[in-house]
Amino acid sequence: GCGKCWKVVGTSNAPGYEGVETTLVLKGTNFCSDDSPLCAAGPHFDIAAPGFDVLSFSNTHKCPTRETEEAGGFASCSTWMIDSQNPDANCDCSMFNSPILQKGCQSFYDLKWDNPSVTYEEVDCPVELSRLHCGHPYAYEGNMPEFCASNIEQNVGPTGTYDNIHPSLMDPSMYHGYVGPHSYVGPACGDGSCHMIDGETCETCEVDCGVCPPVCGDDICDSDQEETCSTCEADCGACPAVCGDDFCDIDQEETCSTCELDCGVCPAVCGDGVCDSDGGETCLTCEEDCDACPQECGDGVCDSNVGETCSTCAADCGECCGDGACDAAEAGETCETCAEDCGPCS
Repeated sequence: GCGKCWKVVGTSNAPGYEGVETTLVLKGTNFCSDDSPLCAAGPHFDIAAPGFDVLSFSNTHKCPTRETEEAGGFASCSTWMIDSQNPDANCDCSMFNSPILQKGCQSFYDLKWDNPSVTYEEVDCPVELSRLHCGHPYAYEGNMPEFCASNIEQNVGPTGTYDNIHPSLMDPSMYHGYVGPHSYVGPACGDGSCHMIDGETCETCEVDCGVCPPVCGDDICDSDQEETCSTCEADCGACPAVCGDDFCDIDQEETCSTCELDCGVCPAVCGDGVCDSDGGETCLTCEEDCDACPQECGDGVCDSNVGETCSTCAADCGECCGDGACDAAEAGETCETCAEDCGPCS
């Protein structure tokens, strides 16, 4: 029944792990609904174990609030002892992001319970389990109490044997270390279980719950959580530019002028008054910055701008006679001096 607590004793039965007995205290937070064909198989406990939910055999996937970021963890052990009979295969609790879910997954995995037969008896709910809501996340049973301080009228209720135990996904903090029907060991920081219902968190008990993940945007640059200007600018501020780190950081005002190592050589700008030979400026490409090139007969350039002609610089402009032009004015060519250009004298 929903809201009742049970002491359940089972023995590991996976190959290679047979014979290890474990006692759990479980609280029923739901019951097998009429639309589940598995209910006809007889009484059984469907234990909430993160990562072991086989959706094709379970109702729990109807819950609309499953965290999408934990999808990998939810299926991390769903094929355990189904795809393979090797109990050390097909299970990876590290797929959960939350250390709480990781520990809940690992706690069930360590039991090595593969649908074993168990013995059970109804017991008073320990105070930690009494605080859990009955019927979460969906209640079918009428007159169900919201909380359960004590659910039985006598010390020890009915006993019997259940045929099997089906792991599924719910709250990993459902069970703690049970000693006897009326002797319960309460949670303690350092006992290996993160008891969220008792207020244990990564902040109050790091040894059980793991290190708190950094929260970027809380105005604390937490170096212990590896927050830096690179990983969380909101908390740690912008990283200063470092000239020579092979990154031209324009946000930090690095330019070719301030950091040539990162940003490269600035391109030449003709007209800026600097004859930049590194940028390829010369008297030929940028006379404005580099001035006019000096006239030099023999430099291989027949420069008419500086008065070079075939008659003044044959070395650059070539011989006048034979160029196909009878140039009497400049070169003094006639039929007598250059029949090749001016033709034979008549």
